[in-house]
Amino acid sequence: IVNNVEVSGITTFSNDVAVAGLTTTKNLQVTGTATFNGNIAASSIEATSSFQVPSASVTTKLGVGSTDTPASDIQVTKSGNADIQICGTGGIAALNVGREVGTSKTHTSQIRFGGGAGAPYSSGESLDIINYDVGNFNYHLGAGNVPGLKGDFVWHKGLNSARLMTLTGIGGSLGIG
Repeated sequence: IVNNVEVSGITTFSNDVAVAGLTTTKNLQVTGTATFNGNIAASSIEATSSFQVPSASVTTKLGVGSTDTPASDIQVTKSGNADIQICGTGGIAALNVGREVGTSKTHTSQIRFGGGAGAPYSSGESLDIINYDVGNFNYHLGAGNVPGLKGDFVWHKGLNSARLMTLTGIGGSLGIG
């Protein structure tokens, strides 16, 4: 095919279809596996209904928000604010970080909202940070050994409230009130 091809209705190909160059389509429905070699530019990947859940496997690195080549496995880069949201409507929203895939929770940790079993004082309105393994829970301020480090640990109740408690970076002093 040298020039344009216009198809209206459903077209079924029983073998591979190779496209070299730019192809523009309004809707493309693939019922099997589609393999793309090269970059894919998409404004979004969304489900078209509650019955069709999108699934995309990326075998190298995934970049979201810019045309920069990702430096890490998943990179979100935007001019201005960048936002990643995990939302469990009516349930627990969780981010798991660890050395295992699955739910056995032996070598993993979790940041979650919405409560859950096994965490005292956890409710549907709680933010939990949990280490399921036996290692430490470490905080690092100025981990890059910044000269003149001024960071403290500060606790507030409410977004625009005064400090309730401060653990200063100078000698480990704790101030209450």
